Amino acid sequence: MTQAENFPVVIGVGQAMEPLPSDLTHASSYVDLATVAVGRALADTGAPAIVDSIDSVAAVRTFEDSLPGARRAFNGPWNFPGAVAQRIGAESRDCVYEKLGGQSPQGLVNEFAEQCSRGEGRVALLFGAEVIANVKAARRAGIELDWSETVHGDFTDRGGNEALELVGAEALRHGMLKPMQFYGLMETARRLELGIGRDDYAKRMGELFAPFSRIAAGNAYAQFPQAFSPAELIEPDKDNPMLVSPYTLNLVSKDSVNQAAAVLVTTAGRARELGVPRDRWIYLHGSADADELPLLERPGLGRSLAQKLALEAAMDDAGADAADIAHFDLYSCFPLPVFNSTETLGIGPDDPRPLTQTGGLPYFGGPGNNYSMHAIAAMIETLRADPGGLGLIHANGGFLSKHSVGVYGSESPSKPPASDKARLEDAVRRQASVRIDSAPEGIGMIDSWVVSYRGGQPDSVIVVGRLEASGARFMAANRPGDEAALRGFEDSDPVGRPVRVEPEIDGNRFRLTRN
Repeated sequence: MTQAENFPVVIGVGQAMEPLPSDLTHASSYVDLATVAVGRALADTGAPAIVDSIDSVAAVRTFEDSLPGARRAFNGPWNFPGAVAQRIGAESRDCVYEKLGGQSPQGLVNEFAEQCSRGEGRVALLFGAEVIANVKAARRAGIELDWSETVHGDFTDRGGNEALELVGAEALRHGMLKPMQFYGLMETARRLELGIGRDDYAKRMGELFAPFSRIAAGNAYAQFPQAFSPAELIEPDKDNPMLVSPYTLNLVSKDSVNQAAAVLVTTAGRARELGVPRDRWIYLHGSADADELPLLERPGLGRSLAQKLALEAAMDDAGADAADIAHFDLYSCFPLPVFNSTETLGIGPDDPRPLTQTGGLPYFGGPGNNYSMHAIAAMIETLRADPGGLGLIHANGGFLSKHSVGVYGSESPSKPPASDKARLEDAVRRQASVRIDSAPEGIGMIDSWVVSYRGGQPDSVIVVGRLEASGARFMAANRPGDEAALRGFEDSDPVGRPVRVEPEIDGNRFRLTRN
């Protein structure tokens, strides 16, 4: 093949969404719904013999398999990729079950696009599925489903202890386990860094996400297709309670979904040989992947250098800048990742270009690690309808911890994409990381915090700050029943306010001191 023939292309995409069935005994399993999406992706290529050319199958890790002590719901098969490959009759020499993280869909596209471009594979099938809504409903109803099936063949399981590593020992000790707690802490840090008041920042979050909800309302694959005004997103009430500061229910990712998506990747030359019509091809123009430092070690709690570098590197790889990109899907589990992406890309609030293809995780749905596979599928369809246009996908895993970016277009690029992860992560590691004191004692200054609510009322608060004596960073929680601590964060911004911190067996505790 000539060099251009080796350029990677996406040739097929498919999505599926299942509303919660009235008869839960017929609720789809992970494998069931993934197989539907894969079938649609195969048909989307327009090449009837495409299955015979698939030699790589990779599945995005399900949310339940991402947690420590994972227990597969209703005896579903551990070999998720192999089960779907077996259903469609694909004999695969390379069957992979990816590690956790929302970066996975774009990361897998980057990985297998390079593999195909090097001639190490013919066609790669990438997919993921979540049926969390079905699982929760069946368990609530006391229905025991049977999702077991015999799967032949081996697979590579890339999973490990990433969940515990992402959360970190300090957060575990202090009961900071939910993604919304981490993002709430980081969102407040960003607000404070910008010097913006609470009400103004809430208004900006509402104005950012209201257009996302409108796009979701028109998306047939959205699990929660409802348009909201900015005020409806940010004003707390009985239907939109505060969950953690600064987020109401309507501002956070929703994972009770039944959604699946699939993407097929090959090269231009192979696509031509297989008879895939040219108008189905969308090239990967640029790619980048980068991992960030652990949250408490980062110089700034509200930012990610890895995110900035990955966005810039992918555009450089594509020979484009933000002004050249017509279409975006910026990872949107919470407002923070979108704000940081738009800042890097120089996209102002009045820019008419939509920032999502699907409607985003709070409104389209947050299918575990697989959201961005839906974003990629939607982007491919958008670019097919806009010949010559470019689209950018940002996928994020953890707590701004892992980033994968892809730039796509219908026209052939001048070179194949090449993600230089080692170079980017070397730059990330050169940041001046912050020392952490896990047993702090003395006076410290607050840098950021997150208040957790119960029944719409403040219930607990976790702070991150610096010790006055050493400058080391610490995490601490309020003592149960310390109403003064809760009141101190309810209406005021105690950033820089002194606190007395003391180590205890079950975590560090703080109390506010007089200024």
